[in-house]
Amino acid sequence: GDVVSKIPRETTKTKDIITVLIPKGGKNIEIFDLTGTSILKTTAKNFQTIDVSNLTKGIYIVNVKTEKGTISNKIIKE
Repeated sequence: GDVVSKIPRETTKTKDIITVLIPKGGKNIEIFDLTGTSILKTTAKNFQTIDVSNLTKGIYIVNVKTEKGTISNKIIKE
């Protein structure tokens, strides 16, 4: 799978699995489409893989909520 890292904030391309590295204090992960609709929400773990193979091709935003705020990254589902 592909890695969505917390820093730097860059675009990740994937077809099936993304790996999310959760910073200390991570609470949850939420994936949105570009209309702002929530597609998936899950509790954050330190290092986590998420299967996005069922998503339609396109651009999505991955938000990781932490005690200090929200970190956003863009993924492109191919």
